[in-house]
Amino acid sequence: SPAHLMRELGSRPVTDVVIDNSRELLKLPAMMLRVYQHAAKQYLRPWGEFARLNPARVFQDLRNAAGQGQLQIHLQRNVALNVRTFCPNYVFVFMATLFMFLCTSPMLLGMLGMVGGGWTYAIQSEGFRNRPWNLQLGAVQVPLGSNMKMLILSLPTLLFLHWVMGPLLWSAALYSSGLNIAHAALHDRRGGGGDDGEGDGWANASEEGLP
Repeated sequence: SPAHLMRELGSRPVTDVVIDNSRELLKLPAMMLRVYQHAAKQYLRPWGEFARLNPARVFQDLRNAAGQGQLQIHLQRNVALNVRTFCPNYVFVFMATLFMFLCTSPMLLGMLGMVGGGWTYAIQSEGFRNRPWNLQLGAVQVPLGSNMKMLILSLPTLLFLHWVMGPLLWSAALYSSGLNIAHAALHDRRGGGGDDGEGDGWANASEEGLP
């Protein structure tokens, strides 16, 4: 557990801790893969369907829509349909981008590990859960229970995470939103697999209106 790891780091050399926990560290990628496979099967659309784009059809549909003066409607329809269909995939793209940015900064990983370890140690501590803090107001002492202590500790934690993670969150949001918006505007929800007897495709869909 993180609390046990923090106690070991405080009493033993880092190299000894790494060697003793090497087996658990080697199991981490397999565990993360199992978690991803379970989440993908339950929530995500197949990535093959997500990545399926027909450039010829995309160009043809854009040209037809522009010729009819309905390019904006065409893009709005694509965005509405694809966001409704691929919303979990778009969220995953954002999370993957955030994780990639996070892995490129060892300092952020260390800070998040310290915050997570500190919170885990505080929550599992018997003194934190059962021994109230006393707030002195003049001659009056106000006992603060575990819920109030967690609220008090949450405020500096949130400020710290905002200071540390704020720029990273904005960068990941900008990168992933650009990719997601482009995909949602161009992805053909009618199959994207080439000529299938629908003619130009967009002309038939343009009569249906926005959902």
